[in-house]
Amino acid sequence: MARKGRFWLFIVLTLSVACTRQPSRPPQAQSAGDDVAAALNARYDDVRSACDGGQPAAYFCSGVLIRNAALGASYHFWNPRPDDEYYGVSFSYFRRDVGSRELFGQTAGFIAVPADRWSEDGGYVWQMKCSFPYDAVTSLERGPYGCGASADYPVDSRPCAEQGIVTTQAFAQHYLSVAPEPENPPDAFRRRALHQCSFGVDTFSFELSILARQGGRLEIPSRRYMELMIAEWPQDIPARLPIEAIFYAAERGAAGVEEARKGQRDFASATGRVVPIVKLEGNDAVPPFNYSENDQAPELRPR
Repeated sequence: MARKGRFWLFIVLTLSVACTRQPSRPPQAQSAGDDVAAALNARYDDVRSACDGGQPAAYFCSGVLIRNAALGASYHFWNPRPDDEYYGVSFSYFRRDVGSRELFGQTAGFIAVPADRWSEDGGYVWQMKCSFPYDAVTSLERGPYGCGASADYPVDSRPCAEQGIVTTQAFAQHYLSVAPEPENPPDAFRRRALHQCSFGVDTFSFELSILARQGGRLEIPSRRYMELMIAEWPQDIPARLPIEAIFYAAERGAAGVEEARKGQRDFASATGRVVPIVKLEGNDAVPPFNYSENDQAPELRPR
C-alpha cells in the first residue's frame, strides 16, 4: 500500500505542475537567409585596407563581390559566358567607401563568399587578376583576362604599375587625360574606360584602386561601378563554386523576384544546395542587402 500511495502521489504532483505551466510559443529561429544578409551588410560596412596582419588584400575579408548574370539565359548563370574569348570574368565590388551600389547591364546575379573561404570543403579557388576603379569595358578585347591594354590605346592602357601610376593623383590625371573636365564630351565614358589602366590585386594595389575612385568624382554618372576581373573557371562545376547568395535589384520588383527564383531553382537542382535570395537596395539610407522569406521559391523556403 505504501508503494501504491507513493505512485499516486507522484502522478498527482506531476499533473499539478503540468497544469500550472503556461503554454508558450517557441522562439522564431533566425533563418540562414537572415544570417547571410547580415554578413553581407557587415562586409559592406567593413572598410579596412587589408585583412588581419596586413595580408592579404581587403577583398579576402571585406566588401562584397557581385556578378551580374542572366539567370534565365540559355546557359547556367554560374558558368562563364560560353562565347568569351578573353579568359576573364567581370565582377563588381561593393563596399561603403567605394561609393556606389549600381551595376552594369543585368540587375540580378550571384554573390561570392569572401575570398578567404573559397577553398573550404574542396571549393574552387577563383583567381583574382586585376581591379579597375571604374568600368573598363572589358567585354571588348583588353589583353589577358581583360586586364591588359585595349586596342584603342595599346600603350596608355597597359596596367598602371607598368606605367608608374602608383598614386591616386597620378591615376586621376591619367584617367581624365583623354576626355578632360569640364567639357565631358559625349564619348567621354568610352574614351576614359578604354584608356583606363588596371591595378593589381596585392594589398597595396587593391587598396589604391579603391582610393583612386575618390568617391566616384571622376565617374560618368550613368556608369557608377567598380570592376574586378577573375580568371575564367571551368564550365559546369556549380557544386564547387563559392556562391553565397543570389540577388536581384529592388527596382525590378516582382519581375526581379521571379528571375532570382529561376536561378535559385536552377542552382538547387544542379547542386542539391539552396542559396538564399537577397534584395539589393539602391537607397543609401538603408542597408544594401535584405532577406525576405517571401522572395524565396515557395518549394525551397525553410520549413
